[in-house]
Amino acid sequence: MGKDNDIEDIKKILGDVIQHVDDKMTAVIKHVDDKAIETQKYVDGKFTETQRHFEVLTEHIDGRFDLLTEQVVANTEKLVGHDQRFDKIDQRLEAIEVKMVSVEEDISQIKTNLSQKPSKQEFFLLKNQVNKLEQKV
Repeated sequence: MGKDNDIEDIKKILGDVIQHVDDKMTAVIKHVDDKAIETQKYVDGKFTETQRHFEVLTEHIDGRFDLLTEQVVANTEKLVGHDQRFDKIDQRLEAIEVKMVSVEEDISQIKTNLSQKPSKQEFFLLKNQVNKLEQKV
């Protein structure tokens, strides 16, 4: 009977060890599950907080893009206005160029006419001759 008692004692000890290991495993699993839930809550909280930060950041960026868009539109309108003004200036310059060509032609004609006119001395000689002719007539 000694061997049977020893086997029974060993079985009892092994049963106690197995029960103890099972209890510890159950406790570890519960602890891990609790920590997993706690971690998930923490991650969810951080996710929500991060999501709010990104939403605020997105709104800020959208506002900046809206402002940038408004500025681009305003600058485009100004450029269109400047283009129209430059077109008018170009038209005026073209008209001035045409007038300048005409003035240059007139000046050239005047120079030609002036070069054909008698000098003062020649004028007085001609005047005297005309006076003499008028007296004779």
